[in-house]
Amino acid sequence: MIIDHLVYAVPSLDEAVSEFSARLGASPRPGGKHEGLGTHNAILPLEGLAYVELIASDPSQEPPHRPRPFGLDALETARLVTWAARTDEIESAVALARKRGFDPGMVLDLKRAEPSGAVISWKLTLRSE
Repeated sequence: MIIDHLVYAVPSLDEAVSEFSARLGASPRPGGKHEGLGTHNAILPLEGLAYVELIASDPSQEPPHRPRPFGLDALETARLVTWAARTDEIESAVALARKRGFDPGMVLDLKRAEPSGAVISWKLTLRSE
């Protein structure tokens, strides 16, 4: 397993992208919408394949049936909320974590539509808030 990305939750995606651009001189690129989760994101590449994900509630989507991840429904201040690891064996990694006393949550199949319309999919775990 390797670090895939850092998740930075923000109250407003547009404002966060502008602030990152002004402070860092590098603009996060639009990532897309997480349909069903009520979120959207922008991506700031780091070294190699790693990146920072800026994630926010998406006002253009209907509210989801469950709380948005990372406490976004009540978020008032931007903050680093978690990190994500990359593995080709997520089910095995989850089983090992549980065996060692940590439950990372259920494995979910997710997808998002990129601004180009391309849909990417992946699996991840989200712990209950």
